[in-house]
Amino acid sequence: MVQKGISQVLIGHPVYGGNFLAKLDGKTTFVPFVLPGELVKVLPVQEQKNYLFAEPVEISKPSDDRVQPGCPYFQRCGGCHYQHINILTQARIKEQILSEQLIKLGKLITPNVRPILTNGITTGYRNHLQLTPNLAGKLSFVHQKPQMGLVPVERCEIASQRINEALQFLEFDPGLKITRVSIREGKDDLLVILESDSPDVPEINVEGEFSVTHTSKGHNVVIAGNDHVVMEVSGQFFKVSAGSFFQVNSLMAAEMVQLILREADFLPEDIVFDLYCGVGLFSVFIAPLVKEVVAIEESPSSTADFAENLDRFDNVSLYEAGVAEALPFINQKADVVIIDPPRAGIEKAVLDRLVAMKPRSIIYVSCDPSTLARDLSRFSANGYDLRFAQPLDMFPNTYHVESVSILDRRSL
Repeated sequence: MVQKGISQVLIGHPVYGGNFLAKLDGKTTFVPFVLPGELVKVLPVQEQKNYLFAEPVEISKPSDDRVQPGCPYFQRCGGCHYQHINILTQARIKEQILSEQLIKLGKLITPNVRPILTNGITTGYRNHLQLTPNLAGKLSFVHQKPQMGLVPVERCEIASQRINEALQFLEFDPGLKITRVSIREGKDDLLVILESDSPDVPEINVEGEFSVTHTSKGHNVVIAGNDHVVMEVSGQFFKVSAGSFFQVNSLMAAEMVQLILREADFLPEDIVFDLYCGVGLFSVFIAPLVKEVVAIEESPSSTADFAENLDRFDNVSLYEAGVAEALPFINQKADVVIIDPPRAGIEKAVLDRLVAMKPRSIIYVSCDPSTLARDLSRFSANGYDLRFAQPLDMFPNTYHVESVSILDRRSL
């Protein structure tokens, strides 16, 4: 049992999820909003059998890498975790975390983790924001301690300027049953998405130059303007509807696309599988380079957008289904596979099917180092070697780490 009250600890290395390690009465302790090497007074807040969580109360000896956060909601809003850390140190931390996850969880010996790709833009980069109206109708973020409820906000430092301008116009009557409000910025347009459990369209006054759509259980009703935005990445344009996924950092998405095109060694005779393909971000660039693209996506909204975004290509086929459900019914053999799964990673049935198909290369786009490490370990045990893992700073000031890994089939 750890003694209650405030204690001073020495902060150690970072772990995935925004915390840093320390020892308190010999017990592993997770502490947020600190830095390695700092002496910090902490207060234990939750104790488990083998570890505990503590909150920083006072920074007794700050790190030289500590900076003043630019956001008044930092440490209350649950969106950002690293605003107190200078950007170069954030980059080193993310490289370290990715490498440690691949070694400890993935059991990979000396994985080739490249230096993180970043463009130096740490604020105003998000093209998509999700908020929740509080009981008074004020748009809010979830508190970093979810049990503390919501944090009303007037702006978000990491959101684009146009999204922040729209926030000034958006306020809702307390009686409206809106569960979430999303704001998405396109190349020349802005879309506000009102989500609720009821199919009844709320009566609102639209003030401002943006589109508004109401969605309930996948059914969309346009209140004003359009039901989509048009996104641009590396000179290509994408229709992205209210229910479709798209990368939240368009500039870094372009960096990711160019990285894949440089490193993937596509050949004119290749058949490429694009799994969890979304609205076609990768297929648009790959289709002109190869014989055929076979894409799979289960979201009806995303598949509709994909069909429109890839309409000009005759060598692209699309399956609207879960990847695990569709793969067994596709008789073609993939030469290269690109995978961009959700945070939970790849289903085992998908991995087993891919291994049986024996593509020469697998391109794995990941937003979660822990599930990436698990899946790379499975691929390694089934004949694939990691050529490199390239982290990208898609989400500055947060703990999230995007990466692109390329695996090559081992020669027998």
